[in-house]
Amino acid sequence: MGGAFDLESFAIANALVGNLPSGPVWEMGMAHATFRAEQSGTVSVVGALSTIVGHGFVIESSAAFSVEAGDEFTIEAPREGARAYVAFSAGVHKKGWRLRLEEPIDSVANRGELRVVAGPQGASFDLQCLSGPFEISRTINRVGVRLESPIGGHQIELPSEPQCIGTVQVANDGTLIILGPDGPTIGGYPKIAVVATCDLSRVAQMHPGESVRFEVVTVEEARQLAVVARERLQKRIGLIRAHLG
Repeated sequence: MGGAFDLESFAIANALVGNLPSGPVWEMGMAHATFRAEQSGTVSVVGALSTIVGHGFVIESSAAFSVEAGDEFTIEAPREGARAYVAFSAGVHKKGWRLRLEEPIDSVANRGELRVVAGPQGASFDLQCLSGPFEISRTINRVGVRLESPIGGHQIELPSEPQCIGTVQVANDGTLIILGPDGPTIGGYPKIAVVATCDLSRVAQMHPGESVRFEVVTVEEARQLAVVARERLQKRIGLIRAHLG
């Protein structure tokens, strides 16, 4: 498996319960699920906007709360976004303890536009075709995100070559496919673009029926954007840790 799809929500979920950034989480894709705590501790739910219903409380996601052994809580299907991340730690707060983020997760709040750099076969296409908008298909999972409104068929035949998370492939009928963390590591479809690292988590939160546009940036711009995004996330995690003490 390729790890968490939305790395921003993954890291913040762990921070809210005092875990290391790489701690284990449950990734829920457009799901409705009920959990039962086997021991007392702290739970966080971050990512897609969902309602959490527990014994005697109802709160929204992007929050952490205390649980006791035997407690059950339900995370309803998301109203916005696509994936929720659930983290747990045995760190115990007093009964009824709650903490909720004041600002929304960036990957959920800002996913209408994705910044991309030209791919290895970008020169074979008119990159203006990426201006969209494109509708998110129902054919969406951790392998890839398929977009409606093809850009036009092609006859480009390529030997299989390496590709990465965020690669934007062009199928023979012109359909765009953004590869996810469980996507293939090699492929023969032409690669018109690659999603900038700073926007990869946004791909994880795309919901079927929504629309997306692409903005082409240079490699240097993408690197600078990645630095800014990483610093912003680290600052936010630092503030959470400082609040938790």
